[in-house]
Amino acid sequence: GGPHDNQAFWNAALHFRCPVPPQLQTLIKSGHSVVEDVPSLYVDVVPIRTDPRFGTANAFFKKGMLDPKEKVDGKFDANKAWGEGNIMPLVEASGRWANIPICRPHPQTNEASDVDPGSTSGNNNALELPLPATDDKPREKHTAVACLWASSTYTVRGKNPADSSDTSTNNRLKEWLLYNKMVGLDHVYIYDNSLAHTDDPASSLKSVTDMFPPSFVTRIEWPSRVCNNNIPAHENTGERSSQYMAEASCRVRYGNSTEWMIAFDTDEFLVPMGKFDSLKDMLGAVKDETQILSFKSTKAFVNSEFMEPYNDNSKEQHCTIEKGGKKESLCLQKKADALYLETYNCDREALPKPQWAERAKKQLFRPQYVLNHYVHYSTATKGFLETWEDAKSKGRGWNQQFSERKPVERFANDVKEAFMIHAKTTKASDTKNWRKFCDAKYKNSGQPKDKCTVGFPYPHSDMGIGLNPKKPPVGETENGMNLNCYSSDRVTNIWIPRVKKGLDILSRNNRITVEDFSMIMSKSL
Repeated sequence: GGPHDNQAFWNAALHFRCPVPPQLQTLIKSGHSVVEDVPSLYVDVVPIRTDPRFGTANAFFKKGMLDPKEKVDGKFDANKAWGEGNIMPLVEASGRWANIPICRPHPQTNEASDVDPGSTSGNNNALELPLPATDDKPREKHTAVACLWASSTYTVRGKNPADSSDTSTNNRLKEWLLYNKMVGLDHVYIYDNSLAHTDDPASSLKSVTDMFPPSFVTRIEWPSRVCNNNIPAHENTGERSSQYMAEASCRVRYGNSTEWMIAFDTDEFLVPMGKFDSLKDMLGAVKDETQILSFKSTKAFVNSEFMEPYNDNSKEQHCTIEKGGKKESLCLQKKADALYLETYNCDREALPKPQWAERAKKQLFRPQYVLNHYVHYSTATKGFLETWEDAKSKGRGWNQQFSERKPVERFANDVKEAFMIHAKTTKASDTKNWRKFCDAKYKNSGQPKDKCTVGFPYPHSDMGIGLNPKKPPVGETENGMNLNCYSSDRVTNIWIPRVKKGLDILSRNNRITVEDFSMIMSKSL
């Protein structure tokens, strides 16, 4: 932000309430407005365009959010701050979110309250969002669940589209669900965004989710296509605000039925390490004082062993050239029969991962403590909401500038607990001229070292555990390619064979049962 930005305000956008007509409050609380899983009530949200970033830091704070020494009158005057012409724009210019369904509260969440005794807004008919229980009674039936926002097809954000061989979520999702069931997740809630792009119900993810036991997978129709999160007129606008809404919904609806929750993508795999064979066992050993467990993220290379030539003459990619009267491919794509897990089991960083990998972290969090999660960050927690008076009554210090600290939030031990493989799609065009850029002679010539996007694993590296990070190994393949990535022995020897067995069952039966999973996990490999 700029020099005049209000650094204390950005998180406040997460807190809002919608006034509900009194005659509808009882109906919504009861859940009867949803008939046969179809909502009958919808709401439009019209953003109020203002300049909050440039207000004073304390303008929106109520009593208790600042030290008593600070002056807070609690009477913010929008007209005085911004002028009468800068409060509400025309509806057509507001970026309205239309037809948002009012869903049935999850059976295990607290009932919504139709009156806010502490409201100073003048509206005592506001319906509070149902939040997970805040008492000390154990109500969780799961140890760990995942929230996933996905669509049956996708594109990679950037200048060029992904190659056509790797844009089907169906293929990724089968493998990803098999892996996460085997690795110890109790349940996955899939927010299916497919119908935001088509009216054809057959284009949804239902054909995949129906292959798995209902006790493990819940699919929620989520055809929300909200807004552009990229620069204006960009060829790939993105629509991740739909993903943000899905993540918030998942925590509100299902957070009270689990001890731990994570917002995942289908290109992310957590691998248990050390003495742990499952995520459930690993989480069982985490101390009660830890509420947020973070995992460093580094984009993996594609392992050259599982790649094949990609031929395309499109203007954007130029992956094929004429050489000696024959066509020659300059690019690579994933082999059709290769797993994503084995293709991307080729991390450019050894364990433990470097500090810079913290910037795109993923988090397992306790939803009883984390009240709002935003992709990589726990943005609203019980600690964040603690007032000066709360802290004083508990006999501890309080600071207006709050951030989570150890042991409440910490990074997982990559070697002893778990690490993450980030199998983000490498587009065919990204591998162009790989033979040149990955050649050991190119590296040794003093040219830029970051142009090679194809991986050649160090033999017997097992994620580089025990190596000196300041002295990475060197070497080359028999064909003179530069060795540049680390593979996990656990993934190669345990998880890939198990996932392949699961895929074999799916191909034969078009479904997999709880008994099938038990059989796969019981066999020694």
